[in-house]
Amino acid sequence: MIKNSIHVFSIPDIERSHRGMTYGDLLSIYHSQPNESFRAGINGQTAFYLKAYSYMLVLNGSAEMNIAQHSYNVSSGNLIVCTPLHLIKYVSTSRDFEFFVMSISTQMVDQLPLIDLRSRITSGLDTGRHPVSKLKPHEVGTILRAFNDLYTQTSRRDHIYWKELIENALCRFFLEYDSLRTNNMPPSENRSKRASSIFDQFIHLAQLHFVAHHDVSFYSDALNITPQYLTRITNQQASIKPSDFISELLYAEARNHLATSSATIQKIANDLGFSDQAAFCKFFRRRSGMSPKEFRMSYKL
Repeated sequence: MIKNSIHVFSIPDIERSHRGMTYGDLLSIYHSQPNESFRAGINGQTAFYLKAYSYMLVLNGSAEMNIAQHSYNVSSGNLIVCTPLHLIKYVSTSRDFEFFVMSISTQMVDQLPLIDLRSRITSGLDTGRHPVSKLKPHEVGTILRAFNDLYTQTSRRDHIYWKELIENALCRFFLEYDSLRTNNMPPSENRSKRASSIFDQFIHLAQLHFVAHHDVSFYSDALNITPQYLTRITNQQASIKPSDFISELLYAEARNHLATSSATIQKIANDLGFSDQAAFCKFFRRRSGMSPKEFRMSYKL
């Protein structure tokens, strides 16, 4: 393998390289074994993007990881959460490095009851700032029980309600994770109060107005700052451009409309504030690699 190469992995790639449990190409949950020879991506040479949200609980040993150009030394009790925007590299791992990891596609998240997708995206911005957290012993037990339950339910392929069992186990995991994330959030004093206030106001405004206003200037004008300054703030606070955040909200809403309604593509384009159907289709294909119609058909298979 070429040294310092960059790869893009998907959930089917994980399935081919590990012996974990999977739910189609939507979900993978994997429990590594101590002294295991790591496969693609965990070899000290490859930096990679994973086209999924990934939640890793370190059970034993240690590793040096590079996540979004920041170095982290992780060990037992650390929870590492990465989004599809994170570039990840394992610099080194101890021989006894052991972990439980769950990777879930955005499409699977969209299907979950009780999970507000927009809240999950906003939560992911905080993850961009703090991908590694240290859990207390009882919190490790809570996440481990949720992972074990998910692993068990994912293995029950012959159950008539297999999908529902997995969804319930996922909802339990996310409820537990959100509770822990709130309890362990770093003090706000570690962030510039002005920058933090502007960032939080932007997130609030974007969630209220992203359908009607796709342009960054609307939000910068509302905050009485320049678009350039707003971009600098969001990059500092969450390593994301304001235009990318607005696009992520639009993309999430588009997927929800396509998956849960029978509205025409033209009506969805109008409802989401696009100038015409062609502009919406171009936007959606750029994000997903398929047309809105193709996405709707694949979702219902």
